[in-house]
Amino acid sequence: VEKCNFQQAVERLRNNNISASNLVTSPTLNTLESGLKVSDDHPLRHPALISYLDSRAVNTTIAKKFCREVRYSVGGRNYFAIGFRNDYGGWELRSERFKGCSTPKHITTIDNGSDKALAFEGFMDLLSYLTIKRNDSPTCNIAVLNSVANIQKAVPFLARHRSIYTFLDNDDAGRKALSEIERLC
Repeated sequence: VEKCNFQQAVERLRNNNISASNLVTSPTLNTLESGLKVSDDHPLRHPALISYLDSRAVNTTIAKKFCREVRYSVGGRNYFAIGFRNDYGGWELRSERFKGCSTPKHITTIDNGSDKALAFEGFMDLLSYLTIKRNDSPTCNIAVLNSVANIQKAVPFLARHRSIYTFLDNDDAGRKALSEIERLC
């Protein structure tokens, strides 16, 4: 492991006569810790983001209802992504080349006054579900964990529902999250 930043890695690759022309210059998790700053948000319309949604088979009308186009910077460089706001004002950010978030990291809830809740691991799961159901106005309450690490933050919201339906990844983390929801709710 070379323990270097992105620019240093590119320089090392160039010095070893390895082509770095296909490397993507988007922020990494390490640069996020040093300061991702959201500058603004507006309605989702950039063709690259719409194309990304299309590649994921997500209905853009549904996505536009729940998401925004977010402009942000990291290390003085500007980027844009699909943004999904959480309950504390932070953003989950996605594009073809980036998956990350701004602080604060938290869950997103939608309270429609129902005694039934749908719990999703991430917002793309929610958008996919709504696309499949062809429904941009769900009547159930919704909790998007924005990470299985946020289970404890979701428990107060989920526990007040008569029925909870989970849409989690079928991996160890998803199974553990389901087990926690069953135990705590």
